[in-house]
Amino acid sequence: SQGASVRAGRSITMPDPDNQTPEQRIKELEQQLALMSQKAQFFEAVVDVLKHDYGVSIVKKRPGKSRG
Repeated sequence: SQGASVRAGRSITMPDPDNQTPEQRIKELEQQLALMSQKAQFFEAVVDVLKHDYGVSIVKKRPGKSRG
């Protein structure tokens, strides 16, 4: 699928944190934070489109509440 090819091209290799200098670790964490922020913005946009264009409401599950 198209989504799988996009994900494959954006994988971030995670070197062993024990073998990194603090500066390298900070840079790696900053890169991870940037990627996670982009993902969060994307998913928020998807939820907005679902809500506004399709009338679908996505509700976050509450912690401790299980279905069953």
